[in-house]
Amino acid sequence: MITINIKENENFETCLRKFKKTCDKLGIISECKSRKFHEKPSTKRKNSKSSKKKKK
Repeated sequence: MITINIKENENFETCLRKFKKTCDKLGIISECKSRKFHEKPSTKRKNSKSSKKKKK
């Protein structure tokens, strides 16, 4: 669970920005997108190999 410390006079936009930043750091959004559909293990391996090649 994500917890954010909100100060007394802090507006909604800054709180939302903090929430989005913590979600990005933890990788929650990307994990939800990857779990949206089932992916076969062979496709997972294929995608990981291709992403490793792209990083080099």
